[in-house]
Amino acid sequence: MTGIIASVHEAGSTAQWESWVHHGMHVSSQIVGIVGVLVLLWGIALAGVQFVRTELCRLRGEDPRAHQGSLRKLLGFYLLLGLEFLVAADIIETIIKPDLESLLVLGLIVIIRTVISFTLNWELRHEGGPDTSEGNNGE
Repeated sequence: MTGIIASVHEAGSTAQWESWVHHGMHVSSQIVGIVGVLVLLWGIALAGVQFVRTELCRLRGEDPRAHQGSLRKLLGFYLLLGLEFLVAADIIETIIKPDLESLLVLGLIVIIRTVISFTLNWELRHEGGPDTSEGNNGE
């Protein structure tokens, strides 16, 4: 009888531990997602300030092209970084609940992020700016 009680108690502890891990991963996913949104909002705010500066330069008769290039690089950087956080949050959620819908949503987000990253990096390289992809060494 003692063995049955011990195994029931042990099974309860395992279920409780799994519940805590599941809850912790869900909270982590939400935090990472919020950080991603905050990064996006911060980038949009910085780009907005840069946009106003660019327009002021244009109104003073200066050539705005140099400012426009830095504006695109700034906004592109924060868009990519924010999307990285959002993809990480979706990966954590998919680990928690790996159903077909979650996998399809994650796959679609990764494809969209990859296309955006490739396009932004290609544009930055062809504008004469530095390549923002890590480990690329300008290739």
